[in-house]
Amino acid sequence: MATAIVIDVSSWNPDTLAFFQDAAKNGAQGAIVKLTENTNYKNPKAVNQLKNAKAAGLSVHGYHYAKYTTVEKAQAEAKYFVAQAQALGLPKGTVLADDVEDGVLSKDGKTLTTQTAAFLKVITDAGYRTDVYTSLSWITGNRLLLGSLPKLNLWLARWQASAPGYTGVGTWQWTSQWRGLALDASYDYSGYYTGAAAATTTTATATSSGWTVQTGTFTPDREIWLREAPITGAKIALMKKGDKIKYDSYGYVSGYVVIRQPRAGGKFGYIATGTAAGTKRTSYWGSFAK
Repeated sequence: MATAIVIDVSSWNPDTLAFFQDAAKNGAQGAIVKLTENTNYKNPKAVNQLKNAKAAGLSVHGYHYAKYTTVEKAQAEAKYFVAQAQALGLPKGTVLADDVEDGVLSKDGKTLTTQTAAFLKVITDAGYRTDVYTSLSWITGNRLLLGSLPKLNLWLARWQASAPGYTGVGTWQWTSQWRGLALDASYDYSGYYTGAAAATTTTATATSSGWTVQTGTFTPDREIWLREAPITGAKIALMKKGDKIKYDSYGYVSGYVVIRQPRAGGKFGYIATGTAAGTKRTSYWGSFAK
């Protein structure tokens, strides 16, 4: 099974439906759109890029280009980012990634890591998933200390190489020239941005609403892992677009709507069917039938 591809775009890239349809036709399953930079810049193409990427069938998320030099500025940038994501209609559970690469950022690893941790906390406190984008040299050179940050998917850039060069990478940006289009592309190993697998940075604990009895059939519109427990359980099978999954109940788990599939021996399988904010569904990863 080919690894899912996610593209990332900014105002330097087109915002037309045709552009995103072409990306989808050539294998892209997700798009990460630049929303903000510092506390004074909003990507003027973000509205159309998000709308047209979604219309082309891509999962959509956002990123912020970091410029912070203090903890307070990091928090201010994160709040600015969240406010724009909300204004653009991105639901809770969407990934809002922190792009950590600018030369103005602290060269002291401990300082930058503390500031980045403050940024990430604002994002997660607002109900969004988060991640850090950076280059391999910033990790191996201790510019950013991953051990002092919350557990991340880790979106790592390393171009013109045969591998990410670091263990535990969830998403690897391997090129800035995908298909000769001056377009960044990443392999989304974990499915964090494309839905090919449930996110691994959340805790598998059902909300207080528990499980609701409901029978039906779910047909995914993308690849999603069927698991032995919600969200982070061991993988049973990678369900493909068009598969039919019968279920007997559903629940809200860590920002997702999860269904339960009865299996032999009194066991069950669990599969995320979209994102949720509390007990309100915010996206669908397929269709349902009775």
